[in-house]
Amino acid sequence: MTIRRKAVGWLVGLIGAVALVTTGTVYLANDASQASPALNAEEMRSVLVPLNEQPESRESHGPMTFAQAAERGALATPETMKFDPATCANYLEIVFGPVDQIDGWVQYGSRDHGNHNDNYVQAVISVPDGADQSLIDEIEAALSTCATGTVTLEGGVTGQVTYTERAPLNLAGAATYGTTWRTSFSEKPGTAGYETVLRYQVPANAQLLVDTEQQCVVEANFVGFGDTLIWVYEPDLAYANQLTETMFQRVVDFTG
Repeated sequence: MTIRRKAVGWLVGLIGAVALVTTGTVYLANDASQASPALNAEEMRSVLVPLNEQPESRESHGPMTFAQAAERGALATPETMKFDPATCANYLEIVFGPVDQIDGWVQYGSRDHGNHNDNYVQAVISVPDGADQSLIDEIEAALSTCATGTVTLEGGVTGQVTYTERAPLNLAGAATYGTTWRTSFSEKPGTAGYETVLRYQVPANAQLLVDTEQQCVVEANFVGFGDTLIWVYEPDLAYANQLTETMFQRVVDFTG
């Protein structure tokens, strides 16, 4: 499958449903990575860290191709969930076109993390045009339009979507971008609105993960190297960085 790069931005429903994304900083060490050979499908899959080697999850899915994830409905925002602006939920499509045609592998699930039971996503994407600074700039441009936004559930319960700038990882030869995503609701326990929010947890066949604190926090990393984009988000920053660095090193090893 061929990725057709669009003008700016991107985000899938499952991923966008976790809502907050913060403005990040881009770092490009040098242009040497652009000469790196592209990874084949099995190599891309091998960049992902096996789920059985990761912290315990409440729920986990994958690895699978983006086409397979789309078939499962994991990449579509539910009709009962509306983002304003829409770029909070569709930046993937803006940059790459239809998400079921993205050439790559993804795995996702839900973790217990302190007071927050938040979800995670890890993906490796082939970018024939080059996963360079210009691609990272496109992602940043799309997400910057959603620095402060909202998400409304079932037409009546609205939460806040915000971005917080965070320094990215410094990885030799890579273009990197770091963000903190947060979605929060202020519904009171025992109210209909509170129960509505709880229905959008993961697991529970829902796309948006909101725990009993009614807040979702995600630390996201984007790393472009050669023709490969790594995308990681986790509730814990230290683990998000550790996982990203491990995946990046696997890409470097494959491209030699």
